[in-house]
Amino acid sequence: LFPYTTLFRSNLLTTPANISSVTWLVNGSFGFQISGLLGQTVHVEASTNMVNWDILSVIVLTSGTTNFIDNSAPLFQHRLYRTVLRSAP
Repeated sequence: LFPYTTLFRSNLLTTPANISSVTWLVNGSFGFQISGLLGQTVHVEASTNMVNWDILSVIVLTSGTTNFIDNSAPLFQHRLYRTVLRSAP
């Protein structure tokens, strides 16, 4: 199981996005559910060293929750994930 973190910008007085329902898919992809406030913009980021982070997706929570799948997960021996709140509703 990959470690993950949930981060948010301290200047936004709102609820951070959360990662839950972490799962491996049959094809080796890795997925999880993201939940937060309706209208939040969240970056899903990944790293192999916790120093350099790549943005995998920019998601606007139009229903408060969404699923994310990393189809490139099988290409990495290990990978860490985090959500970063970029704007509040």
